[in-house]
Amino acid sequence: MQRSAIITVLLLLISVILVGCGGSSNKTNNVTQVILSPTSFSLNSGDVVQLSATAENAANSPVATNITYASSNNNVVTVSNAGLICAGVWDSLTTPINCNGLSGGNPISGSATITVTAGGVSSTATVNVHAKVTKITVDPVAGCTSSSQMKQFTAHAFSGTNDITSQIGQFIWGTLDTSVATVDNTGLVTGHNPGATQVFASASGLNSAGVPYRTCMPVVIRLHVSGDPAGMPTTSATMTVGQTITLQADSVDEIGFTSQGASVTIVSNNPASATVSGTTLTAQSGGGAGIVASCSPPFCGNGLNQPVYSNLFRVTVPNAASPPSTVFVTSSFAPPSGTSPTLIPIDTSTATAGTAITLPGVPNSIVIGAGGVRGFLGTDAGLVSLDPAAKTVALVAPGIVGKVLAVSANGNKAIVSNAANNPSTGTPIEPNPANQRLWV
Repeated sequence: MQRSAIITVLLLLISVILVGCGGSSNKTNNVTQVILSPTSFSLNSGDVVQLSATAENAANSPVATNITYASSNNNVVTVSNAGLICAGVWDSLTTPINCNGLSGGNPISGSATITVTAGGVSSTATVNVHAKVTKITVDPVAGCTSSSQMKQFTAHAFSGTNDITSQIGQFIWGTLDTSVATVDNTGLVTGHNPGATQVFASASGLNSAGVPYRTCMPVVIRLHVSGDPAGMPTTSATMTVGQTITLQADSVDEIGFTSQGASVTIVSNNPASATVSGTTLTAQSGGGAGIVASCSPPFCGNGLNQPVYSNLFRVTVPNAASPPSTVFVTSSFAPPSGTSPTLIPIDTSTATAGTAITLPGVPNSIVIGAGGVRGFLGTDAGLVSLDPAAKTVALVAPGIVGKVLAVSANGNKAIVSNAANNPSTGTPIEPNPANQRLWV
């Protein structure tokens, strides 16, 4: 009895294992869906196209299995055993060669549904057959559409002079610039970024001419702090170094539609003091900056080339530390023979002169950026940079001999002219107009 019971249990266990393995295999090979591409066709009579069909399991993996095709109207559409669609009648479904698109000497027209079956699962595709399309037109639509708003377009198909629009089924729609507008499969266009593009329709491999379309341009852009109460925009800020503020740009377009948080470009005219990344404003160092939002190509207003600018958002960043107490003194006159020109730092808080800095040439100008990070001297040996903190100089451009006119706040750029007067002579550094230059 015990031996018999043990054998019975083992047999049951083996049976369960085998059933489990078989179940896993069946799940892998079971068809759960048949994917067709495309799912609709608009064909000239006599056209031949391939219908792509893939059987997949629950894991969306292809399954190798037999696939069959059937047409709901073999007088209008026939499909071969390999999924080759004839807009008419095939001479053979097994080895098709000729697709006859005529009936009684006239082009076949009508529609049919193709049913594709694999593993007991089916999907369908729609086929519309008509006389050859010779022209497609799209009705123009007046005016512009506000961002996120929609406008309906209508297409017409012709075979010669005959309007066959009703036989087409569904047109294929598109726009030349999807950043400006997109269109669905019914011709409904949605506006996005302001600008101009074209809308077109296609059927049976033929495209219409593009019809002009515009997403409305803003006429007013208001730049302010995000979260401001309605009608009470904050257009300036005093910030501490490292502080951030979120900005918001609202726009009113040419037909009066107001868009909050409009897609525009926001920039700072003085990144040394304040920078902008997206809509985040960050105070960097003491000073001030002007922040402006703009709608300008290619991101905004593409195809129209009409930039629009916002109000100026003013930023003030007070200096956290005391202003520097060191000034630099030099002379534009050549030093006595046998000596070199020098630059002398003076601490104004103690009225003490520091160690003289030897210059590579006789200076004619000195300008230090508003941030105090870097300065430049124009000398007869070339352009010299100055590090005010380290109290050092370096000849950075021997070929640029002129007067320093301006230096950016962060010290990264300088404007130099050799047409400016030398303060020691009162005459242009380069007297010949043909050789006068302006460098940045």
